[in-house]
Amino acid sequence: MATETEAVTITTHPVAMEDVMDARGVLAYLESVPYDTTAWDIYSTFCQYGSIVFVELEEVPSDDRARGAKFRFEPPPKDLSFIINGRCHVLVQGRGSLKEHWTYITFGSLSRNDKMILTPNHKSCAPVKRLKPTSLTFGLFSQADTVMGKKTVRNLDVADGLKLTVDFKRRLMALHLQVQATDPNSPEPKSNYRLDIKFDRFSASRLSSKKIYRTDLDGKRWALVICLDDPPLVFKRRTSMQSAFWGGLLQWTEKDAWLRAVDIASESSDRDTHVSLDREHSGIDIGRWRTFWVEMDHYSKQDWLDIETALADWNIKVIKNVPLKLTSGESTKAELWSILEAEEKPLAKIPDTTSWSADLALLISSSAQSLVRLPFDVRYQLEVCISRGVLSEYNITREFVEKLLELSSSNARIYDNDRARLVLEYAADQGKRIFNPMDLFQDHAAMTYFPPSWQIPEYCALVRKVIVTPTTMYFNTPMVETSNRVLRHFQHVQQYFLRVQFTDELPDGRIMGSDVERDNELYARCYHILKEGIRMGRWHWKFLAFGNSQIRENGVYLFCENEGGPTCDSMREWMGKFSHITVIAKYAARLGQCFSTTRLIRGITSPRPVKIKDVERNGRCFTDGVGKISPFLASMVTQDWQLLDPPSAFQFRMGGCKGVLVTWNDAKGFEVHVRKSQEKFIAEFNGLEIIRCSQFATATLNRQTITILSTLGVDDAVFVDMMENQLRGYNEALTDRAKAIELLQKYVDENQMTTVIAQMVLDGFMHNNEPFVQTLLRLWRAWSIKALKEKARIVVDEGAFVLGCVDETGTLRGHDIATEGRARVGQNDLPQIFLQVPEKGPPGTEGKPTNFKVITGLCLVGRNPSLHPGDIRVVEAVDVLALRHIRNAVVFPIKGDRDVPGMLAGGDLDGDDFFVIWDKRLLPKQHYWGTPPMDYTGPRPQEEPSGVTADHLKAFFVLHMKNNQLGLIAHAHLATADYEEMGANHPKCLELTDLHSQAVDYVKTGVPAVFDRKRLSPRGYPHFMEKSRKTYRSTTALGQLYDMAKREDFRFKASYETPFDSRILKRYRLAPEMLKRARQIKSQYDTAMRRVMGQMEIDTEFEVFSTFVLRKPRYNSDYKLQERLGHESSTLKQVFRDLCRKEVGGSRDLDALGPFVAAMYTVTYEEVRIALFEARNEHIGPDGRRHLRHISPRFMPLISFPWLFNDILGKIVRGTGYRPTLAGLGTTSASHKKLSKPPTAPNIENEMAGDDPNADGEVDYMRTAEGLIIHRGEVLHLFDHDSDAGSESGDDEIDPSRNSSAADGSEVQRQRNGRANGTVAEPLALTADNLEYLSGQVGEITLAERVEKVGEREPELGERQYPRNPEEPAREKSIEGSDEEFEPEELEVGLDFDGPEETPLDRFEQLFCAPSSQRKNGGG
Repeated sequence: MATETEAVTITTHPVAMEDVMDARGVLAYLESVPYDTTAWDIYSTFCQYGSIVFVELEEVPSDDRARGAKFRFEPPPKDLSFIINGRCHVLVQGRGSLKEHWTYITFGSLSRNDKMILTPNHKSCAPVKRLKPTSLTFGLFSQADTVMGKKTVRNLDVADGLKLTVDFKRRLMALHLQVQATDPNSPEPKSNYRLDIKFDRFSASRLSSKKIYRTDLDGKRWALVICLDDPPLVFKRRTSMQSAFWGGLLQWTEKDAWLRAVDIASESSDRDTHVSLDREHSGIDIGRWRTFWVEMDHYSKQDWLDIETALADWNIKVIKNVPLKLTSGESTKAELWSILEAEEKPLAKIPDTTSWSADLALLISSSAQSLVRLPFDVRYQLEVCISRGVLSEYNITREFVEKLLELSSSNARIYDNDRARLVLEYAADQGKRIFNPMDLFQDHAAMTYFPPSWQIPEYCALVRKVIVTPTTMYFNTPMVETSNRVLRHFQHVQQYFLRVQFTDELPDGRIMGSDVERDNELYARCYHILKEGIRMGRWHWKFLAFGNSQIRENGVYLFCENEGGPTCDSMREWMGKFSHITVIAKYAARLGQCFSTTRLIRGITSPRPVKIKDVERNGRCFTDGVGKISPFLASMVTQDWQLLDPPSAFQFRMGGCKGVLVTWNDAKGFEVHVRKSQEKFIAEFNGLEIIRCSQFATATLNRQTITILSTLGVDDAVFVDMMENQLRGYNEALTDRAKAIELLQKYVDENQMTTVIAQMVLDGFMHNNEPFVQTLLRLWRAWSIKALKEKARIVVDEGAFVLGCVDETGTLRGHDIATEGRARVGQNDLPQIFLQVPEKGPPGTEGKPTNFKVITGLCLVGRNPSLHPGDIRVVEAVDVLALRHIRNAVVFPIKGDRDVPGMLAGGDLDGDDFFVIWDKRLLPKQHYWGTPPMDYTGPRPQEEPSGVTADHLKAFFVLHMKNNQLGLIAHAHLATADYEEMGANHPKCLELTDLHSQAVDYVKTGVPAVFDRKRLSPRGYPHFMEKSRKTYRSTTALGQLYDMAKREDFRFKASYETPFDSRILKRYRLAPEMLKRARQIKSQYDTAMRRVMGQMEIDTEFEVFSTFVLRKPRYNSDYKLQERLGHESSTLKQVFRDLCRKEVGGSRDLDALGPFVAAMYTVTYEEVRIALFEARNEHIGPDGRRHLRHISPRFMPLISFPWLFNDILGKIVRGTGYRPTLAGLGTTSASHKKLSKPPTAPNIENEMAGDDPNADGEVDYMRTAEGLIIHRGEVLHLFDHDSDAGSESGDDEIDPSRNSSAADGSEVQRQRNGRANGTVAEPLALTADNLEYLSGQVGEITLAERVEKVGEREPELGERQYPRNPEEPAREKSIEGSDEEFEPEELEVGLDFDGPEETPLDRFEQLFCAPSSQRKNGGG
């Protein structure tokens, strides 16, 4: 707690007047001003004497006292005439009249020009450095060494012209510029803008292009070239400064003089139309022109060199002496947009005449017909590549577009008409800039690329998504997601749905709510897009609706209407009858029900709904949101979800009904019993949809619950002791198998992943140091400790986190209102609950049928977040025989004066989770048992009597973005409760609790919570909240817990070098064809996993697989991220489990599935082994340079693939097997070229090396000159080396001299011709001799025959020849001439989607790579 004397006050430190004039800035103190003085009064009084950058008024407890004030001049004022005998006057607006007030003024706290700060390397540097550029050009790289300038700004005047500021203290770089309005009648002829580029924008990234270059132009000029992946934050200076002083705030800073902007010098007409990538921009398109050419004179060179030296300490490297060129492109228009059809327009009818009008019509018609009409999916994927900077519209030619059209035509010769889309998907997945788009068609990996999601479960859908930021938008490659009712019903037009998420610029996360006008431009842009839509050529997406979860993430659905198809209006009409709803927020919420992520239960066309009555008493509903489901239907859900144990409760949607269904025997057959509280509207569709099933998770504490429990008298030592035990347990679990199993089974997370890891440990994978399992264990520990540090997330062993339901038998005792406020409440006065949870058996019983136990005795029950002292209740848990069929759900009484869920932070039973804790140490002192619950009455909802329209929904969505103050209120409550002695009982906390409830209900009522910053802002922030100002060191329980947990520096590197499990590698004889199919599916899986990682901004596959994410999410809370990732990860796993099972005929038996799972494990092991070899042996990459691979998740193969079947792997290692031969593992004969491993290589597993797979040996693989892996009879393309040559920070420099047209004599060309260089192992080009070498013992077939089958001639060096299809002529495919490198883990193999027809690569392998006994006859 903080004491009252620690309140924020104004203190002075007088300095001599002569020192003031020599300082960079000076703080002035006013001894006393009237209480009603505002920050604007002080600013307006003194701004005429100098530049003021800061004003603050002292906080005083009542309005009858004067207050102190302070403000900062920067630089110090030249004119001090306002000081007379140590006093000055302040003009105070006061309560309606202007008055003059005199007060004493002193100066102190100088900001000296020579004051230095320390860099991360403890070197001194000036906090701020400024340079004056001569010009600033906005543009983009049109080639690797050429910047196309699109707009140049020069100095307009000395004061407000161009300026480059590097602020080391705030860790950002800022560009200031003044731009003249394009409209001569504009009320603002000149506008001042500021571009903020944070230092972390230059952080390393594998595919990043963000860099700073320095290039000399001539003896007098030089330039900085700043290249960014994402636009900077754009600000515009206010023209009226008074508007920056709003709401009577006590503090104002110079940053309040700036407003967020979404463009630079654009005309207002730009905003009156749809948003599209091809829209002409009248001003500076800062969202797309992300390269800044900053030109300077030679006088500023030394100052920049000092800056450059300091930047290096922040790990920002400036690439020097790069010969870059700047070309003028202000009048250059992208040819692409004139080639592609923009809008659907009927062609002119050609009359049957020879007149001049007919000639004109013919000319118009031929012109229109020359436009290229790409298919929807191809055009969409092209926009993905352009919006993400992979392709530039200025590099795309007609030839490229027509090639896309050719590959997408019905008679396309390569993998039907999907090849154009797949090539673009490949480019988008690589994420690297392609300067010559035609190179894609010469890239074998692109031309043989297959999607990861070609087979989608019926409960999933391919969803297209666009991220809209203040300055641009990013199209995303479609992702497989669990579908919803709307997507399922309109699946025939499913591709035309678009999920849009509004965010700040990508590195800055979500757009936060704001009660000031500073961010109004951001909200206006969002509304504009909802109003006008998004256009892509002739396709125009319009606003449809938003789900209840989407609005919290600033997301909506748009739909592209097509002639004769459904419209947005007709879709909303189909969703249900909403005309009776006049509250806009409630109308939106009811529409949102249809967008809940659900799974439709197969085999149930329509359940039989039976209406039953709600139980209501004293104006409260005891059955709010809960109904019944028959045991028969419950068993169908269990079967459909492939669950072992039938759940007791289900969160569901059915037509216009929502909530929870609990299994009860009085519901028969297909019956679903629903209550009035569950029926929200009438819908045409009435299928049974399940969101989730009841399951057990361990209860955890958090900062809010610890604050409440401390207020209720629980001693701090209890929390400290729990933290110590938990930290000790995590440390022991890394080495003690029994401890690991105990904690993993005890600390069950919401996605049940700890139980999965526990089973892996039980199977012996921890004992064997299996790399994937070891990594998951260490990740689980790091994630848990991170949650302890940042959230105080203490796991409660004796606790559960479960769904809530109601006692339909009426047995449980309810709440007695007479106990509220009573000093002493006995156990017999408490309400009762029923809870039955899994019982953890003794060691050795894991994996056996689950036993359940009924909890009895005193318990705590609550709901997150709990902010009021009455939100956590003491109850009595009892055993009721009639309720024993309910498991993993807490049953609340139907009796009493007030429903218990409603007392728990305003909960209900329509899907809320509750924590139940029976750890006696956490019980509040008995005199707190009668603490009254919060009695919150929400505001009257805002209604629209004339009826709700789509325009109302759009406005509500944007206003919710702006007015959402939930996070601000929660933080203020936490800080105030920690600061004040009364804790959560402090009056300010109680007021904040009411305000928090209003903010939570905003999505239902439409009435925002108004946070009074002047009254409710915390007086200080505890150190555990990690704020930058007004902080103090807290000594409360939360402060102690924060200090106990140390952040883990989690690294993944070591696990790659531990042995794979030889028990799996030795278990089966694996046929080559099975290994080939495993590699093919792994390639798809890896691509799908990387897409999830990329779109959810997660660093590693281990985090996606386990849902234990270490990085703080930008758009959601940690809980919401884990919940959503649970859905994504589960869907990804299920898709590929089904695909793998299909390979063995759909069987789940060990005998059928075991060999294929072992093949999955084997091919993963091979990839890792090759990667480890390449980490210690220089090799030639696809770019012709020498490389060493980095052992880190960014550069290593993905290894989670076989663990889709962790249960099968466990059964394999628990069984017995025999040691396979080399042939049994699918290897070819020893005629492959082998590379000896150096003595320093790690002792990794290698079945091919001899009897022991873990023995040192040789790596049986070969790289071609193009970087392809030739391994065990397969042609693979596994790894990307684009960042391997440099440091792991990925800061390789651009060498403009290296491009796709390198000289024949260069090292690149020499290596691509297959000649050895130095001591590096020589890659082999695919010459005839090398094909002879690769084929091994080919039996009867001769090289001449093989060449004849390939194409009647021997391939030249570097050329790849494909066997032709019998129906078509031979076509040559070159893989030369491209500098674009390949993404890791892409297998160069074809998938046979349509049956037995062979792909060209299949035939290549049959001819050249398979043993003769398996080679097909015939050549084609």
